[in-house]
Amino acid sequence: MATHEIKQNKNKNKQVQNLLRHLPENIAAFRLECSECSKQFRPNWFKLSNEPLIPVKPNDHDGPGRWIPIKTYEICPFCKEAVPLDLPVVQMQSKVMLFGDEAYREEQGKLIFTYSLVGADFKVMSKIEDSLRELKSQLCPSEAPDSWAFHMKELWSGDGDERKKHRVFRDWNFEKVQLAVQGLFQLIQSHAEYLFMYNIALTAKGSLKGFKSKPVLERPQDNAYILLIMYVINECTKAKGQPVLQFDAEKQTKADQVIQGWARDAFSGSQRCLIYPFLAKGVEIPEPIFVKPASQPCLELADFISYIIARFYLKKWQGKEIEEALNPRNLGKVMYLGSDETGDLVFHKTESYPWELFYES
Repeated sequence: MATHEIKQNKNKNKQVQNLLRHLPENIAAFRLECSECSKQFRPNWFKLSNEPLIPVKPNDHDGPGRWIPIKTYEICPFCKEAVPLDLPVVQMQSKVMLFGDEAYREEQGKLIFTYSLVGADFKVMSKIEDSLRELKSQLCPSEAPDSWAFHMKELWSGDGDERKKHRVFRDWNFEKVQLAVQGLFQLIQSHAEYLFMYNIALTAKGSLKGFKSKPVLERPQDNAYILLIMYVINECTKAKGQPVLQFDAEKQTKADQVIQGWARDAFSGSQRCLIYPFLAKGVEIPEPIFVKPASQPCLELADFISYIIARFYLKKWQGKEIEEALNPRNLGKVMYLGSDETGDLVFHKTESYPWELFYES
């Protein structure tokens, strides 16, 4: 495994946008000291470099080896001296498979947009997948479990219309729907020892339709996506793990993978920030991919969690009680993320949803 230094290019790529706005506490406190003028300064963590600050595969090498960045340079704002900055490197020891899905709700000019990630170390993923298949077989023994998927928008249909369109759910009464939801909660709780669950919820004034035409820096879905995956990258690499992320595609598709341009731009833009190598720590992070909806069991669990949180917000805004059958408390401990009134990222791992912790736009 080779290492190399990075020489910063003074010409920024103006086509790349940075969505990152959060510094982990230990990085926020970090200061460089200039050897020329002896003054301390904070690195420009969100400045974009000309090239991504990531491991690079040499052109003349076919094996697994990579050049890993170990040092870059920051210009002292006082005397303009180039000050060396060492980059962290850890040795990857595990692979964490994480699966994500989103949900949103609109109510009286307010929008909640939420993403959830669910997964585990790749060595135990089969246990979770088998449990979900077993639950589906119990609920619908006449259908192969991989031939249909839990999708809460169809399953928990208030008037039943969406449920009636589903080839499996159409014959279910509400009692059986509740039984299915209870089974999903129990499945999550039974794997709590090694199951990773993350959820981020961001609010905004307006509607999803209104935000579609706005720049990415103003869209809550894009900010939620990049803040969540960068937080997870930092957490996984701290434990010497490599996160491998898959998300439900935004629309139904026959393709195994779909390129979401906004997501690719957000991820590649973040990799050009100085903060990125401090989050990734020399671990090669595959670009998150978007796949057929519900094409992997944990994508169904991510849909389940996102639906529950989005509905929680909707009921709060409507001044209604949360259905006990869909109370987030039933998920067990989840790492919940949101923003405070300054727009900074805040997070808390808890069983009850930390409504009071997050600021509403």
